Amino acid sequence: MAAEALDSNHPAHDFFLERSRHLEQAYVRSIAMEIEAGRSTIIGMLGLALKTLPIGTAYAVWTGIGAVGTAILGIMLFGDPAGFARIACIGLIIAGIVGLKLVT
Repeated sequence: MAAEALDSNHPAHDFFLERSRHLEQAYVRSIAMEIEAGRSTIIGMLGLALKTLPIGTAYAVWTGIGAVGTAILGIMLFGDPAGFARIACIGLIIAGIVGLKLVT
């Protein structure tokens, strides 16, 4: 009986396929809204930082954090190589971010 439901000619196939398309569209819309909310929050926080930091420092810190975060997620989630030199460079970026903040 379950094998019949998997058959693309089965009447229930079209019914459930249509329902799954609606769920997929709602899921994609939900993710897009969350991403946009995150972007708005991050841009707002950058605006707040610009009230006390020079724009060069604020932008360097902002992009540095993004670069480090992307590199770490690439290593953890997508299997990017995590050799000594790569980790050392990530550490140098972090040191640069901290150094810029300390001298500003």
